[in-house]
Amino acid sequence: MKETLQIPTPETLEALIGKELYDIWTSLCQLIEQKYNMEQLWNHGGKKWIYEYKYRKGGKTLCALYAKEQTIGFLVILGKDERTKFESLREVFSNETQKIYDYFPRWEVAYVRIERHLLI
Repeated sequence: MKETLQIPTPETLEALIGKELYDIWTSLCQLIEQKYNMEQLWNHGGKKWIYEYKYRKGGKTLCALYAKEQTIGFLVILGKDERTKFESLREVFSNETQKIYDYFPRWEVAYVRIERHLLI
């Protein structure tokens, strides 16, 4: 039987990932929520994470944040139209952005894992 998810309080999330990463997490959430009107959904983080926080619209996940001890992850998913647009404007993006785009599977744009020790 699957365990019921206890949605973390801000204090619980900050204790899990640390203050620096919590500040990044909340900044990302604020940017997304200011620009887009999407459903927000907490889930279990699967085998690798403790929490998953999805932003969804029309039943599709557009991006997600992941949390575990002293680590966060951020995943952006592009649909066919967004990929076509990126590819048509590819040369205006930095080489770094192009490498990230090329690295990930077709349904993902970027999955970024940030660990606390990398911030120091």
